[in-house]
Amino acid sequence: ASGYTSALVGGGWMQPLGSRLHVGAELLAGAGGGGGGVGDGALVEPRVFVGMQLTPTLGLRAGAGRIKAINGPLNSNVFDLSLTLAYGVSSGY
Repeated sequence: ASGYTSALVGGGWMQPLGSRLHVGAELLAGAGGGGGGVGDGALVEPRVFVGMQLTPTLGLRAGAGRIKAINGPLNSNVFDLSLTLAYGVSSGY
């Protein structure tokens, strides 16, 4: 059996589009390993997303991007659908 894991951190930008919708972009970097294909483990992942607030604390987000190993053959598209929860901060909506 084999597996793969990654740990990424980064920064981003988010722009409201009305009272409930928003778009944004992130640039993440970190390390990953397992299953081969990541070279020394350094990764970068640019991504864009669109989101919708369902309530002041609960939202949905759909995103797409690309994960790339700096020194390895990993170079793949990534897609996600997330349920978001704002706690301890204002959701901005």
